[in-house]
Amino acid sequence: MRSNSPGPTVAFNILDPKGAIIGYDEVSRLATLNSPPIQLRTGCFCNPGACQDALTLSNDDVLKNYASGHVCGDRRGIVNGQPTGTIRASFGKDSMWEDMDALVTFITHVFLSHEYCCSNESENN
Repeated sequence: MRSNSPGPTVAFNILDPKGAIIGYDEVSRLATLNSPPIQLRTGCFCNPGACQDALTLSNDDVLKNYASGHVCGDRRGIVNGQPTGTIRASFGKDSMWEDMDALVTFITHVFLSHEYCCSNESENN
């Protein structure tokens, strides 16, 4: 029997304080450096069609990404200002509230802080 209720996997992307998308590749690298490390799945669901649909990419967007050199598994989370995949967190029967809290705390402290916003501005100038 199939249920209409959502499963334990949450797919999302993160915006910086100015509203720009942060690539899944950057989030993944920083999550592994967290203490304790946070395990996330990132990328394009191993299914380009599902990824295109989830990110509402047009066929033209996908072709432009490919022409720029983007291929599955290349760790390029942003191409032409658009995400090429998502971040996925899975919660199962052995997950605890503290697991979700650790993820939210990580996102808040790393990506929603003034330091993240300003350090990236100085790198881009």
